[in-house]
Amino acid sequence: MSKRHSFLFILSAKGGGDRPPVIALACALRDWGNRVGVLCDEDSAKLIAFTGLPTITFPPALDERGQIRSWIKNLPQDGGESEAELPNPMFAWAKPLIPFSHETLAEFKPDLMVSSLFGIGLANKLSEKSGIPWCFVNPSFYFGDDATRDWEEDWYGPYIPRLVRECFLPLVKEADVVLHATDPEFDFQPTKLPDKHHYVGFLLWDPPLEKLTALDEPGDPWALITLSTIRQGDEAVLANSALQALADRPVRVLLTQPDEDIRDQVKDQPKNATIAGFVSHSPVLEKSAIVINHAGHGIVSKAMVYGVPMVLLPWHRDQPGVAARAEKLGVAQVVLRSSANPQEVRRAVAALFEDPRYRQAADHHARRLASIRLGLPAPCWQIFRPRPLRGTMPTSCADSLRPLA
Repeated sequence: MSKRHSFLFILSAKGGGDRPPVIALACALRDWGNRVGVLCDEDSAKLIAFTGLPTITFPPALDERGQIRSWIKNLPQDGGESEAELPNPMFAWAKPLIPFSHETLAEFKPDLMVSSLFGIGLANKLSEKSGIPWCFVNPSFYFGDDATRDWEEDWYGPYIPRLVRECFLPLVKEADVVLHATDPEFDFQPTKLPDKHHYVGFLLWDPPLEKLTALDEPGDPWALITLSTIRQGDEAVLANSALQALADRPVRVLLTQPDEDIRDQVKDQPKNATIAGFVSHSPVLEKSAIVINHAGHGIVSKAMVYGVPMVLLPWHRDQPGVAARAEKLGVAQVVLRSSANPQEVRRAVAALFEDPRYRQAADHHARRLASIRLGLPAPCWQIFRPRPLRGTMPTSCADSLRPLA
């Protein structure tokens, strides 16, 4: 790379799975010698402190939350008013942060702003005022014009399709470049990908948490059960169904939960199961025979890289779309939320263990993902391009991307 550039990343803790791809990208660009800063809330600053990325935190008094809940509350119930007439919650969150952020922008002088999903309103407003181009890192599959599936197929919930279509998409269209942090063969690609959109492959990142000592002990293979980073209603149903479905299997089960402890909601914890707080998934996936989860794009991506077949119980948000894509590739059995009981999950687990095609498909795509090479243009220059993964999950994506010489 003949010239080093300056990047300002925008992160918000309002999201969950939208942050790791952006953090991975920031680490890679920093490791290549570029100047990188992160404008974020205090929670995000704590999350990435170990990376050494320089952070500029929003004053807590300005970082108000709840705008999406307010937008949902004010949605018309009779269908007589368009949700487009309601204030965009992305702008509602950004508005009090604009003066502080604009001062930061003036001091940092980036060549490009890079935003997570929940930072797009702020990135858009800052770009309008400064003329600095901005990039949106999409943490999941493509959504927008010429999509090959209906909104209601890919997004679950009474308001989620409307939120994405009416609040997120108009801002995404304003970005100077959109990077889809997913695998193009995994995605149901649009009939025509917009010129400024680019698939860049999975951008994966795990915080370096303490490794479970039990992982190094000899014994049966592991089965990983994960819940959403942002808690979803009634997820105890998923956890209980998964635990009971694996109770009679020759596996050591690990259920990870990121924040709220649901142990008191677990019925009859099986003898082969351990319930832990949040742990880095990569060391577990290295030794896992199966993963059961909510079809979050992040954990599905990691399982694919490690070649681990999955049982997916799409619960909310974009998870039906993620599950459908994994099912298409033959690496997952899908159990609908309405059928999330131990019997149905046990049936799906049996299919994974008894039908070798799931393991074969998982192995195939793990090998494919380890060998792909994709180009990645930027608004005015070419910054970086992916190179093959080297067998294990990087803690930053410096090992899965490289700069363009």
